[in-house]
Amino acid sequence: MTSFIRLTDFSKRELLAIFKIADSIEQYEGFLKRKTVVMFFPASSIRTRVTFEEGIYLLGGQEVIDSKV
Repeated sequence: MTSFIRLTDFSKRELLAIFKIADSIEQYEGFLKRKTVVMFFPASSIRTRVTFEEGIYLLGGQEVIDSKV
């Protein structure tokens, strides 16, 4: 698995594949149903945390967050 740090770390083809998955998110509805996702974020990372929370919620999951790391 590759970390998404910079756009320049990916080829145009890879970025288009990522966007294609994002555009078809509806087909993954309920993908995380009855699953819990544990996430660890530094307290200063509120925007990233909220984005991940929303994504997990939209996929039917429940999140547990620790922002004390």
